[in-house]
Order: sequence, then C-alpha cells, then structure tokens
Amino acid sequence: MEETDEPRDASTRYGLLALYAAVLGLLFVAHRWHAPEDPWQIVIPRAQVEARIQLEADLRGAPLSAAERRGVVETLAEEAVLLREAERRRLDRGDPLIRGPLLGGVVAELAGAVPAPTDAEIRAWYDAEPERYARPPTLTLEQAVFDSSSAETATADADRILARLDGGEAPGAMGAIPGLPSRLIGQSRYDLLVLYGSAFTKAVLAIQDEMWHGPIESTMGTHYVRVAARELSTPQSFDEVRSYVREDVERARMRAAAAGQIEALRERYEVVIRGDVR
Repeated sequence: MEETDEPRDASTRYGLLALYAAVLGLLFVAHRWHAPEDPWQIVIPRAQVEARIQLEADLRGAPLSAAERRGVVETLAEEAVLLREAERRRLDRGDPLIRGPLLGGVVAELAGAVPAPTDAEIRAWYDAEPERYARPPTLTLEQAVFDSSSAETATADADRILARLDGGEAPGAMGAIPGLPSRLIGQSRYDLLVLYGSAFTKAVLAIQDEMWHGPIESTMGTHYVRVAARELSTPQSFDEVRSYVREDVERARMRAAAAGQIEALRERYEVVIRGDVR
C-alpha cells in the first residue's frame, strides 16, 4: 500500500486512523457481500472505488489527477488480493474491524523476517523528509449548531441569526442544539473531516476572515461558524516522532521484502472493477 503524506501529529494520526478504519470496515463488508463463487476472482464495485478516491481527495484537500485515481484503483486491487489471501489462510476471523491490521499482517507474513532498523537508519529517514512529520495547520472555531429541520435555520433566517451572533448573543439562547461544543480548539483538516464531514470541512477552510458565516450543513446539523484563530503548520523534532518514523521504516522494509510475493499473488487473482471509474 503506497505511503501517504498526512502529518504525524498524534491527535491527527489517531483521528485519521479512526476515519480510515471506519471506511475500511465498510469496504470489508462490501467485499464479502460481492465475493464471487470463483475463489480466484475478486469483484470491486465502482462505488467502493469512488468512495476511496473521494476519501483521498478530502484528506489531501484537492482533487486527484487521473494518474492518482489510477493509483487508488491499483492500491485497492492490491488490498483486495491481500485480503482474499488472508481469508484463504484463515487469518481474518470474519471481523470487519481488523481489516487494516489484517492487511499489514499479511504483508508481514509474506515478507518473513526483516531486520529491525537501527537508530541511525531511523534518523536518516526522518532527515530526508522532516516536513512529513510536521504538525498540521489548525483552526479554532466558534460555532452555533441548529437542528437542520428547524425553521430557525432556514436560509431566510441566516441574516438574523448572523446579526444576533455578531451582537454577542450566546448560541444556547438562540435554540442551538445543547451539548455540542460552541468552541473547537486546534482543529486540523482531518479532525474536521472526522467530526463533520467533507462539505462542512471545505466550507470552513474557505473562510478567510473572522466574521460569522452560515448556514453550513454537516452530518450533525446546520452550523454558523466563526474562525477565531489560525495556527500554521509547525515542525516536530525527531525525538517527538521517533516511534512514528520507526513504524514507517519498518512498514517500508516489509513492503519491499514482500513485493515479489505480492506481485505473484496479483497475477494469480483476477481483479474486476464493476463499472467504469472516471
């Protein structure tokens, strides 16, 4: 599986993993639903491919090129082959939540014994691309979130709601959904994607001032949002991210060691994409 360029800040990493694990779990279930009678044929529905392409675009904050989209298809095909091989070896136990670790486990089994990286090798990996491990830029948001079915959040009421927020009125006094935070501190792109989805994240990241904006729809409701503060990406020292760097080195070595066997498996299985991918 090709490496990604997401920052290795701990909160970002775990938020991204949660989002990615959820998508992988759904795709695992879809894979089992669409498993054909031929054990050497794997069918990947177009909807599954498009969902993965959209996820990658959301995480990068930009549309994928044609070559990048083809790369996503190749990655999905490889993952599907490894997953089918894991099932054949009875490693999966039928649990959709273990797909991510399962794929890594299959690669590790194919790779065999791989020497552990030395401290010098780990440091050299970090020094080659320290920006890869930087903390991502973040936003601190103030928000009022309303039930999307409420007439109070209709577009016709937007100017009145914005005027009340500009006047300093508390969201709770305006009928906002209780229990949802009115202030979100240090939120990265990935945090916002996990919390509120793609459309909300794009709209908020497009805000350039510190005024109230809305209505903005999300998976949680209708939001009125103000960007209260912005933090630029900041570097992290080698010592802060040593464990993440070590994981990357180990993963790359295992992938390199298993490359020949993965290619042989790709030739053994027939992977079919059902429907065209744009």
